[in-house]
Amino acid sequence: MGNARNLQSARRRRETFACWEPAKVTSTSSLKSAKAAADDIIRAASEAGSGNLEQSRSTFGTDRGHIYSPVLIKSVLELLCAEADFLVEKKLVHLLTPLEHDERLLMKLDSIFKAIGVETEEDINRLTEYFIMKGDETNDSPSLIHPNQVLKAIRLFVSEGASPNRVLTQKPTVEFDETAAERDSGNDANYWQHLAQILPKTHERKWDALLAGIQKYHNVLTHRSKLIEETDKLQNQNSELRMLLQQYIGSRVNQDLQIPPTHTIPTEMLRDYAIES
Repeated sequence: MGNARNLQSARRRRETFACWEPAKVTSTSSLKSAKAAADDIIRAASEAGSGNLEQSRSTFGTDRGHIYSPVLIKSVLELLCAEADFLVEKKLVHLLTPLEHDERLLMKLDSIFKAIGVETEEDINRLTEYFIMKGDETNDSPSLIHPNQVLKAIRLFVSEGASPNRVLTQKPTVEFDETAAERDSGNDANYWQHLAQILPKTHERKWDALLAGIQKYHNVLTHRSKLIEETDKLQNQNSELRMLLQQYIGSRVNQDLQIPPTHTIPTEMLRDYAIES
């Protein structure tokens, strides 16, 4: 009986392991990088030729994971490069000058993507949503945000986080009020005129007197500086002449003279030059 039970348990274990399959793990390497996705988008938009933004949802997006058309996404990427070029090093910009437009665009996008945390193809799709005007998400011809709103969109995108595994509960939008009244520039001239008269006359007279006094003081200091330079030059010349005179007086030729120069020079001067008569 014991052997039969052992055989039955062993048979059950074999059947259990035969039916077991390891869990499938999705590798993150299967996600296309942002640079590769941007390259595909730029190529597809270039192949489209004279495509327009009206084809916002195309078969390209369905097949390759893009929600919007490559023409629209390329417009977003170009707007991003134009307004966020400060994220690209100046040396790199100089080296990219000889390249063509699409190649130069791709290299700049690589630097900008690294700066704002765009790593995968999904991040590009989400970034595009931040660049579409509010209310145009479902339209056939969505409008892009104003260039002045690009930095705000980038900050919002970065604050939301660029993780590809994050699920958005609400579609991000950047508000841009087109109905806002334009600034009235009619009073600009009066503003600058009043700004020129911000100081009273009494203060102006004080500042004028102070300016005149400072100018006089500056002239005195300039004159003193010139006198100091002249004094230094005279001292240097005096030192050189003293050395020459000491050499002439101490020369051996003077010993052959009936009346050496040391006999005609006052004793006090000889002391100054440390010369023995």
